[in-house]
Amino acid sequence: MAEKLDQAALLVAARKLRRLRIETIGGRKERAARTIGSIIDREGDLKGDDEFVAWMIKNALRYYAEAIISKATA
Repeated sequence: MAEKLDQAALLVAARKLRRLRIETIGGRKERAARTIGSIIDREGDLKGDDEFVAWMIKNALRYYAEAIISKATA
């Protein structure tokens, strides 16, 4: 499954996922919202790393596909 994934499309999805809001702090724009990217960026060596997020997406899709297959055979 992972071999069939388009790397460029994964990176586009990774950039979008990094902007996904997990929670809005304060409810308004007084403070920034927490995003997937802001949480990942707390780890200094992963800051701005879209390839890491693409790797997470690829593995999440693989685990999802495995779960679907095991559910179908159960």
